[in-house]
This record gives sequence, structure tokens and C-alpha cells, in this order.
Amino acid sequence: MAEELSPQSTVDARLAGALIRLARVQLGLRKRSLSRHTAWVGALEGVEAPRSATQILKALLDSDEAPYQGEAMENKYYDLAIVKGRLNDAGREAIPDTATQARAFVKPLLNMLHEQSMSEAEQLEKALISQAPLLSPAVPVRTPDFTAAVPPAAVPKKTAEEQVQDLVGALEGIAYLDLPPYQRLSNKSITYFMDVGYLTISLPRYSDLEKGGRAQDLAAGQEEYVSFFMAIIAMLLLKYHKATPEHVEESSIDKQSERMTVDVTDAAGNKTEQERAVYLSVRTYQKFANLMAYPYNSVKDDAKRKEFCVQLWGEIQAAAATIGRRTLTSLLTDIVERSPTTAAATAAVAAQGPKKPASTVTPAKRPSGGASSSSSSTKRKLAR
Repeated sequence: MAEELSPQSTVDARLAGALIRLARVQLGLRKRSLSRHTAWVGALEGVEAPRSATQILKALLDSDEAPYQGEAMENKYYDLAIVKGRLNDAGREAIPDTATQARAFVKPLLNMLHEQSMSEAEQLEKALISQAPLLSPAVPVRTPDFTAAVPPAAVPKKTAEEQVQDLVGALEGIAYLDLPPYQRLSNKSITYFMDVGYLTISLPRYSDLEKGGRAQDLAAGQEEYVSFFMAIIAMLLLKYHKATPEHVEESSIDKQSERMTVDVTDAAGNKTEQERAVYLSVRTYQKFANLMAYPYNSVKDDAKRKEFCVQLWGEIQAAAATIGRRTLTSLLTDIVERSPTTAAATAAVAAQGPKKPASTVTPAKRPSGGASSSSSSTKRKLAR
């Protein structure tokens, strides 16, 4: 007879299964937000399955302790990760050669791994206590019982158009459909924007949004890249203009946001109303509109203007992946005020120099000492 599992071994087995599923979720988020890091991180040696964020971070920083918890991020951590990453061919190919570029390359990865690592124990504990799906074993396939009552039909999943209409109805402070169609993404792009996760948001890649396209093609002469970036920000506002989740902490910036009333149910089942700030405010959208007007729209070179827009979206992606307990309003306000991409765009505009005044036609000078042809002709007529 096989040995029965003890209660403790049963918990261990369930936790092990939960950690495997959690590691898969972590990997999926990293692939979506930081796809350039997938290959070389996957080739790291000394990281055993299930390759959770904590395991990867310990391998990168060559430490058995919980990595830099409570410490400020320093260059020594970036350098350790760079050295360890370059031990495999994929890392040597992916990580830039210069120290500054290499540190900038690994920084968003370490930030995301750190956030994922910090929340691992809490997520597993909550899952164990609440019997959340994270710990639930795979449901075995059973032979259907055709004698049983027919269950009610499943609620059909809403189409992208239906999701957009629902969100448009809930959006306050701006009429989304009044925006010019070329400043809105196609409705199907709403499916690229994930719901808010615990301490993280997975935002789509710029290239995926380009494939989705706009709600309407540009007309002749319309600007292409700044208007497309504003279409992305408009969709971001549409998706996340909702009441702030319970785990999020409001900042002083959020005090100026629109407010929403939500129903909260306590442990005893009692319902109360609670007022919260929106997760992403209309004020933030307007700040980006001003930012796009200057300096981004003032960059004359089309290719450079697109490059700046793509880089700025990359900053937003990386920050959202490790958003923690902040609101998108707070996070995006910081990016508006302190973005290195915006600083580079401002410098590029300054380097273009002032605009040249419109050219004027200088009248030709008359030959010295001679009369004009019209004057000579007049004199000849009078002499007759």
C-alpha cells in the first residue's frame, strides 16, 4: 500500500504546484513587457525549475540572500547582473558593450524581478489561505454525465467593440468618441491592454499597437507619430479610468484626480460605500497632450520623432511593470516631469536652431547714374 501523504507534505506539494504556476505568470509578464531579456535570462545557468523571479534574481546577483530588500538600487547590482548575464552567448549578444548602456539595459529587468520577488511569498500565502485558483489542482477530465441537468449557458465573452462601449460609458471628464479618429486606436486594440495585476500592469508593445492601427487612416498632410502616441494614451485612459484598486495607496497627486464611489464588502458581509480616486485621471491625459505639443511635435526629423515616441512608450511599459502600490496617475506624472526621453527630445529641438524667417525678394538695384527704362521712354514721347 502506498504511503499516505502527511498534512504538511500535502501543503508542500500544493505550494510547489502554486509556485510553478506563479513562475509561469511572472515569465509571461516579463515576455510581454521586456521581450529583449527573455532569451539570455532563459539561458542563465544555476537556476533550477520553476525559475521564479526570486531564483533568477539570486542567480544574477550571485547571492543566497533575499536580494537588496530594503536597500537602494545601486550600480553594483547592475554590474553583477551584467557579468552573470554575459556568461552565456545570448547574454553576450543582447547586453550592450559600454557600461552606461549595459546598466540602462538591465535596470528595468532587475526592477521587475525585484517587484515580482517581493510579492511572491504574499501571493502564495494568500493563495493557500483563500484556496485561490493559483493553488487549485488541475481538474481531471471526466466522462460527461448525459443524464444530469443541462447547466446554464456560459456568459459569452464581450467583443472588443462591446468592451469599448462599456468603457466609453464609464469614462468621465472627456468624450472619448469626440477625439479625432486618427487620434484613437482601433477598437480591437483594447484587447492588448491587460487588467491591473497585483503590483504590476502588463502594457502592450508599441509594435503590436502599430499592427492594430488607428480608428481611421491619416488624411494627407496629417502628422503621423505624435498623433499615434496620443491615440495610445487615449486608449490607456479609456482602459484605466476606473476606481483605484484596494491595494493601491493614493499620493498627493491623486488628491487632485476625479473621484469614484465603490461598494466595499467587509468580512462580515456588510456593504459600505467608499470614495476613491481614479486609477488614471483625465488631467494626466492632458499633461501628455501638452508634452506632445512640445517638445515631441517640434522635432523636425520624422524618423527621430518616431524614435522618441517609441522610447517614451518603452519608459511607460517598464515603469508599469513594477508600478507597485502607486496609481497610473502618479507614475505617469513622474514620467511627464522627469523622462530622460523628453530631455533628449528637448535637446534635439534646441539643436535644430531657431526658425529661419520667410525669404523676401530684394528689389534689383538700378544702374548708377542712369534713369529707368520707363523714365527714358516718357522723355522720348514728350520730345515728339
